[in-house]
Amino acid sequence: MKHRIAAVSTGVAYIGTILGANWLVTHYPSVPVGLGWQAPAGVFTVGIALVLRDLLHEWGGWKAVFTAIAIGTGLSYWLADPRFAFASAVAFAVAELADMLVYSPLRRRGLLLAVAASNAVGLVVDSWLFLKLAFDDLTFLPGQILAKTYMTVAAALVLWLIVRHRTRKNPPVVGDPCGCTVLQRGLCGHCAHDRCEDCKQCAGAGHPVHECQALA
Repeated sequence: MKHRIAAVSTGVAYIGTILGANWLVTHYPSVPVGLGWQAPAGVFTVGIALVLRDLLHEWGGWKAVFTAIAIGTGLSYWLADPRFAFASAVAFAVAELADMLVYSPLRRRGLLLAVAASNAVGLVVDSWLFLKLAFDDLTFLPGQILAKTYMTVAAALVLWLIVRHRTRKNPPVVGDPCGCTVLQRGLCGHCAHDRCEDCKQCAGAGHPVHECQALA
């Protein structure tokens, strides 16, 4: 039940960021992002969306991510400029495919590493595609990347604080043979070494949370 609630709430938040970003780009001009660079309004919202995408992937899988992108795009066509809705849909979808190639292999090494690495790839792919499709101009590319990097670093810090808090409440068991790291154990949010009833793998070693019966 916990993972379903997490997936639904994260999906709603992800859809909201897609819609919010497109609405901001439609109704407001560019905004300063530091170092003398500008970026389309909504860029910080997209930065949050990239992190929410990884969390939704974690709790709901890739189907949930693409479903959320489709819903967010549909709402954007209604409330924002269709040109921006189309550009963001393509950018988010392609970035998700790139993300899958990075996030999934790294997930077993820890959520923080997977989120940071996949976002580093995703924010470049998403930024380039969106600017090319929406404006046919890459002038804002450095600003886009910088602003999304801000949000990725901020989100990684928040996740680290959550991990630290959970690890203190659920310290690792010395000598346990499963190979979980402290960060992986902390992110489980339950007994560090519960085994998935389906595959018997340690949930703390990066097994997809939505498949682990220990969290049901």
